[in-house]
Amino acid sequence: MDYYLGVDVGGTKLDFSLADETGKIVAHERFDSPFLPISEQSEDGPAQFACDVLFDDFPRAERVRLYLEHQEAAFLQHFGSVMNGRKIAAKGVSLCGRTWERKGKIFIMGGNTPLCFAEESGEGKGVLMLDKKAPPPPETAPYFIENFQVEAANDGTAAATAQGVWYKAKRKIPPAKTGYFIVGTGFGFGVPGSSAPLEIGHVPMGFIPDLLWQKCGCSASRKTACAENFASGRGIQSCARKLLSIKDDSQLEEMSRFFNQCNPAILGGEKVNLAELVRTSQLRGKAVNAEAVMELAGGRADGLCVFTANLAAYAVALCAVSAAQLLGLKVIGIGEGVAIKNPWHVENIAKMVQALAKDSVMLPPGFKVELTPVKNISKYAALSLVAPRPFYPSWAEHMEGDAPTTF
Repeated sequence: MDYYLGVDVGGTKLDFSLADETGKIVAHERFDSPFLPISEQSEDGPAQFACDVLFDDFPRAERVRLYLEHQEAAFLQHFGSVMNGRKIAAKGVSLCGRTWERKGKIFIMGGNTPLCFAEESGEGKGVLMLDKKAPPPPETAPYFIENFQVEAANDGTAAATAQGVWYKAKRKIPPAKTGYFIVGTGFGFGVPGSSAPLEIGHVPMGFIPDLLWQKCGCSASRKTACAENFASGRGIQSCARKLLSIKDDSQLEEMSRFFNQCNPAILGGEKVNLAELVRTSQLRGKAVNAEAVMELAGGRADGLCVFTANLAAYAVALCAVSAAQLLGLKVIGIGEGVAIKNPWHVENIAKMVQALAKDSVMLPPGFKVELTPVKNISKYAALSLVAPRPFYPSWAEHMEGDAPTTF
């Protein structure tokens, strides 16, 4: 029996998962991400990150790769015995940023990748994560077969690949006809096998008035109407805080007129009075976060929270219809914390998609969005990049475990 290694590199966490060929995870361990901040920049020196602590004697451009190799060795030395002498046939790597390959070297760049670790890749600056052509270090070489397969992708594509395995095995839908929306702290998108940077979170939302625009990293912190600024957990929180901070009723009344005239779908056909919603909100004078907004919205207990959640849902719905038309998708699964913890929110998104897609001749017949069927997608995202096709059905069975519920 062959084994498969999954490596998930996030902005704060680094996860290793070991699975057998049937998709059963036999070992899992979490470490700090190489990009985890340890100290901020000061007069004493530059900002320090987790990989700096272990490899401060090496050039910064090499530290992330060395850190990943070091922690991989620690994981395999701890859990390698579960393979009973068998070896790893392939390794999948999920990465928190735009991912590309240049002469066998894998680079990334994104919001979680400090520029201090970047080097010139030949296709712009990027952080070197691994070298597919280099032999494994002596600490890990005994655990792998010769010439083992390595596949890497950004985290959205990796998660979409895991979900695509499930749709292929369970519903006979080709993975390339499926998409995955990340609706958690951020808002992202992936399609299995796609190498395009599907930055759905930075599609501008034309229905948002200027007063609600927020700063976005895609534009050097200039205020934008990017979808992520409203659809994500962070966006839900920021939008609610912004509305609660407006003291001038005339501004709220102007926005109310805008939404009432232009966007009845957001309001369920009802008129909105934002000044009244702000005045009566249970969140006035309290700490505002996405969890509080969604809890009150889910129970229909606070009109401002319902409005904010509807705004988020409409942003996701617009992106879903656009993505389906551009890529010919048959289904989009929605996952991550905000979606998993609030299934009613996904149902609301689905209703808005149905309304937007009504009578469309451009969308694939029967197109739908739904809560992702892969409940433990975070464990399988990297692994799915190298999942053996003959075992897709059993991998799909193992993917149906409990889901995380944190934002």
